[in-house]
Amino acid sequence: MYKLNSYEYKKVEHIFKELAFNIVVKSVIDGNTPGEIYVDNKENPKTALVWDMMAELLIEGEAYNDEFNKEINRLIMEELKPRAAQRYIPSFDLTYSREFENKLHILLVMENCTRVDRTAYRFNSLQVNWRELIPKDCSMVIIDEKFLERKDLKHIEGVKGWIDSFWHSPKDLASNGVGYCLIKDDAVVSWCLSVFVSGSTFEFGLETVEQFRGNNYGKLTAAACMEYCISKNIVPFWQCNDENIPSNKLAESIGFERDFQYYIINYSF
Repeated sequence: MYKLNSYEYKKVEHIFKELAFNIVVKSVIDGNTPGEIYVDNKENPKTALVWDMMAELLIEGEAYNDEFNKEINRLIMEELKPRAAQRYIPSFDLTYSREFENKLHILLVMENCTRVDRTAYRFNSLQVNWRELIPKDCSMVIIDEKFLERKDLKHIEGVKGWIDSFWHSPKDLASNGVGYCLIKDDAVVSWCLSVFVSGSTFEFGLETVEQFRGNNYGKLTAAACMEYCISKNIVPFWQCNDENIPSNKLAESIGFERDFQYYIINYSF
């Protein structure tokens, strides 16, 4: 088991073919997303595990090396799991290539695992004109360093927490990604931002403060991000668990179409 230095991440790019749709891999490799990469051979890796320092674990490569698979188990249980728990991350989502289907019992403690079905979406055309629909007591604001310095807004710490989780710094988000917040009176009520970036493809995440849900604020904020993508020739990407019905409905309402489905393993601790 070898942990790569960040300047070595490109060594595993050729390994991730089946999971290449999952933008987090390339986002970590390119240095946009904080992450760690572990391999079986540092000079000529055949198998790699990517961790985004949050909940995402992705593994691809040669699955028959059970000694390395046991090392992955040790890594997850003894190193990554305690570090995640310290940051109040309750579980890992393991995405893996088909070759590892029969090796899951080696990689994880299966008693704590659950299959989770997911849908990946492809953007077609924007179906929401947020500028016409935004309430008069609300405003849409792009997330930049100046915005994050504001002290007068409730719930702005939630936005900062997201940026700290998915980006190296607010400056990196402003330079390499995009995000918008919807503000009502003196509170941030919803935010949407690119959580992973691979070239001109951005994957988005969305959050609406619980007390403000049910007012279509999330739809308006996501639509602002999609409008930005269209203006900059960026390809937006959206994926979510099938059980997250509000997220699926929102994606389809703003112009995404179902592309394909897959499943992951959620390992809770």
